[in-house]
Amino acid sequence: MKMRKGLFIMTMTAAMTMGMAMTSLAGWSESGGRWYYYNDNSGKMVRDDWVKSNDKWYYMDSNGVMATNSYIDDTYYVNSSGAMVTNGWVLFKDRWSSEEGWRYFTDSGRVVTDGWKTIGDTRYHFTDTIMDTGWYHTGDATYYLGSSGAMVTGWKKIRDENDDWGESWYYFGSTGKMESGTEKKISGETYIFDGEGRMLTGWVNPSDGSSSGRDDLTTAKIDSLKYYRSGGQRADGWLKLMSPDEDDEYWYYFKDGRAYSSGNGTTAIGSYGMAKIKSETYCFNSRGQMVTGMIEINDGRKFYFDPDNGKMRTGRVVVNDDNHDNEVFYFTTTGSLGNKGDGFTGVKDGSLYDEGNLVQAEEGMKYEKVSVGGKDYVVNEQGKVKTSGTVTDADGVKYKITKQSDGTYKIEVIK
Repeated sequence: MKMRKGLFIMTMTAAMTMGMAMTSLAGWSESGGRWYYYNDNSGKMVRDDWVKSNDKWYYMDSNGVMATNSYIDDTYYVNSSGAMVTNGWVLFKDRWSSEEGWRYFTDSGRVVTDGWKTIGDTRYHFTDTIMDTGWYHTGDATYYLGSSGAMVTGWKKIRDENDDWGESWYYFGSTGKMESGTEKKISGETYIFDGEGRMLTGWVNPSDGSSSGRDDLTTAKIDSLKYYRSGGQRADGWLKLMSPDEDDEYWYYFKDGRAYSSGNGTTAIGSYGMAKIKSETYCFNSRGQMVTGMIEINDGRKFYFDPDNGKMRTGRVVVNDDNHDNEVFYFTTTGSLGNKGDGFTGVKDGSLYDEGNLVQAEEGMKYEKVSVGGKDYVVNEQGKVKTSGTVTDADGVKYKITKQSDGTYKIEVIK
């Protein structure tokens, strides 16, 4: 067998003292600080062979000298006391290149050559007998072994010196394989990883791994995106967020990471979408933003959503905003999604409404004849409908109102 020389070698195995300076073991002989072994039967010096003594193995070189701190036949290693290292690590460092690497020697003393090896409770990988560290790629699988060589499982925050991202979170399964280019449910929460294995947060396009904070999502359609919280968990429920184009903050409602919009998760009402969430009805536009205030759809119907919380308002509502100065409306209280809450037309509780608007006599007129939905009415300044008798407006015009059998009113001007 051959010994590897020219290596400066350190071992994790405790240096083992043979005690030969005090007493010569059977077959052992010391001369000039070197140890030799003589066969007990023939008395011949052992050369190029192993000797077992006190349950330990020692290697005698071609000159019969016991080897120390040597790599034998590229397979075994003997430490400073000459004993074969078993179940131990040895750090090899080349004197000339300063390159170094850890080797592991098994219970038989043989060095681990290639592949995975479980040592204690930890998995390591070896290439050409040297323990691998850092990133390890094989086929379509990627692993991370860190600086200690220990295979990582679970979450790990790793800095990539060659990446502008700096530190990123990665997830490695129970086998050590890195998750990449996919969504993964972990401990009850769903996360997403790009093709490089980095956990993504914010607005994410799962089809290409682009994400807010890194990529320009100005032209991205909301239905193509998902949202992941700052901790990486996929969003569900209400969140107030900066829009993907970073225009402003809006309220969004998420289910499985996707925002409700006029094209997703809702009942389409014109260019809007409506959805019932925990018994309340909300409205969303094509960009997924919760809509508040008054909306009018293409068929002329109006709906009203509370400016403070976005909930649909029904019944009699006083609206005060940029377009309405304490105007009274009435919105239907029954019906299916997309029908309930539209502006009421007709008489309700003695008042007249047209597409939700309270119809009132012009201020100062006292009474006024109006037509709503093809029917004539006389209303006062509070919007109340006169159902019978006679009234006179501020111009002195007298009206006689007679309710007919079909529920309409006959209105005559009396001179």
